[in-house]
Amino acid sequence: MSKSKFEISRRHFLRGLGTALAVPVFESLLPTKALAQESGKAVRFGYVYTPNGVNQSAWYANPTSTLSGEAQLPFSLKPLGAYASDLLVARKINNPHGEYRFTEPTYDGSTVTVTEGAGDHARAGGGYLSERRVYKSKDENYRIFGPVAERKLLMSGNSIDVEINRLTGARTINLALETNGGSDSYRAGYQDTLSYRYKMGTAGTGYTPSRNAPIVDPKAAFTAIFNGYSTDDQTARDAIIARQKKSILDFVLGDAAQLRQKLCVADRCKLDEYLDAVRELESGLDTDGPQLVCQTTPSAPNYDPGTNHALRIKYFFDVLVLAFQCNAIDGFTMMMASEGSGRGYASHIPTSSMEPYNGQPRAMSNTGHHTLSHYSDNSDPNWALHQIKHIDRWNAQQFAYLVGQLKAKDDYPGTKLLDNSLISFGSAIANGNSHNNVDIPLLIAGRGGGAVRTGRVVDFGGRQLCDYHLGVARSVGANLTKFGFNTNPIDFS
Repeated sequence: MSKSKFEISRRHFLRGLGTALAVPVFESLLPTKALAQESGKAVRFGYVYTPNGVNQSAWYANPTSTLSGEAQLPFSLKPLGAYASDLLVARKINNPHGEYRFTEPTYDGSTVTVTEGAGDHARAGGGYLSERRVYKSKDENYRIFGPVAERKLLMSGNSIDVEINRLTGARTINLALETNGGSDSYRAGYQDTLSYRYKMGTAGTGYTPSRNAPIVDPKAAFTAIFNGYSTDDQTARDAIIARQKKSILDFVLGDAAQLRQKLCVADRCKLDEYLDAVRELESGLDTDGPQLVCQTTPSAPNYDPGTNHALRIKYFFDVLVLAFQCNAIDGFTMMMASEGSGRGYASHIPTSSMEPYNGQPRAMSNTGHHTLSHYSDNSDPNWALHQIKHIDRWNAQQFAYLVGQLKAKDDYPGTKLLDNSLISFGSAIANGNSHNNVDIPLLIAGRGGGAVRTGRVVDFGGRQLCDYHLGVARSVGANLTKFGFNTNPIDFS
């Protein structure tokens, strides 16, 4: 039997005056066969990154724990207590891409041992999602410093989001809360960008990497996703919309009314709820949100410290939830701050929310996060560690908002968005003081459509980060057999 004009298998677009707006999956528009195939399928993934490592004693959960509530979570993760049964906390996963000394194969099949020296933050951030480590290089293809043998090393390969896109066509967006420059002879961008696409070749071929520059403005992310334009056209597009005094929804309400007639009562309510949420978010971005400038080619070493950091994170998460709800994107990467960030958190964390220090209330200092992470260099290392664990908890609190929103939204019949998502949260560095890359902080929120068994803490016994990324890719339907030098994906079930 042929489909009717309103029958869909994945999503439906409202169109008007050249604008396309994707809407959620409606059960009444899905053929029975399609519904059976789609229900519970993991089609969404995300990576939320926090910089500078963590206070390990306050972040790491007991590897034998069963997670059912806040009581089983360590101090820094307690904001996620309401969603403990939706978490898989990963222990003993190592990030060799962050090491300063390593031995690796070269493009001609030989091996070479390299000592990179300073630059741990650029090395960790730039290589976090990539299949190969990043090197100190000026031509962006091969290492050019040091002995001739070291120049044969291939630069970092594709990041895992790009590989998932290559195999599945997944639509992704890359976000960042700060921008930073290069450091210690590493190219600019490694500390504030997670996503890279590389053309790999032999020496001298002239292939260059493409940095997938992050969007740093929530409104730009909203427009890029929901209005179907690139962020480069934002200024012209906003001017047109302003002249016509129309919101994105105003362009498509006629088509929405036509679609509504074809829906059952439950799906009409779902459509109304979705359109109301989009308008509310769009209004908030126009009125309440901070006035930000989209920097697709960031150059400043740090973002404006006066910007409302927490509100920007919330708006980014609101945009992502809406994008997942309507299947406008399949994945994202997001840095809550750049690697090596010197952001202070005195305005973020009130004294009333902090544990007493040495039995007395003490206000958060405005010492930068990176400085605090080198706690042994602080005059009171224990006070620095005390502040770090509260920064870690603040980051977990922001992430808990995203998890809560995904858990609250309906997806396929009988499931929530979180059930069909796999969202990774963590850092490339374990201990910011020593730049240790062993047992890095990682957890997964969401069941990945059944691919992830949650409510537990798992000791993975020293597996590598690329194995973890392989596991994520396989869990969301990408038949990736090798990532970097790794061929053994972690099974999260």
